Amino acid sequence: MNIDKFISENRDAFNTEKLSENHEQRFEQKLKHHYKAKRSNRVYLICSSVAAAVLLVLVPVFTTKHLQANTNTEFADVKRYYQSELDKEIEQFKPLLSNVDEELRINIEEELEKIKNNTKVPKEMEKIPNEILLSCTASIYSSGIESVKHLHSTINISE
Repeated sequence: MNIDKFISENRDAFNTEKLSENHEQRFEQKLKHHYKAKRSNRVYLICSSVAAAVLLVLVPVFTTKHLQANTNTEFADVKRYYQSELDKEIEQFKPLLSNVDEELRINIEEELEKIKNNTKVPKEMEKIPNEILLSCTASIYSSGIESVKHLHSTINISE
């Protein structure tokens, strides 16, 4: 015969002994201690999870602001440098313009104004990644500077 079956059929025979008086109190103490430990572990896990979630939210915010500030500074520096180079090239025309006829002077001034207007970095581009933005800025201004140099050499040839 199976022991489990035997015990279940004869359960009354096994429940004859009384438990000691302190048994229930000791058992309740063990239960309280066990649940207290689980509860403190649960509180610890909840606090840890909240701290981790806060860090996951805050770290990217501060990192992005810091990177964005560096990107804006670098972009402004590159833009300022190329703008000054373009302005220098344009300034070299002023002495030449006094020696040409009125119609040619007006055409040159119009071309220089077009070049200035076309060497602006569009605001939408300022949202692209930093390396690409700096490369595009350099390219835009370099083509403007080259256009002014080409115009300058064309005037020198025609004189």
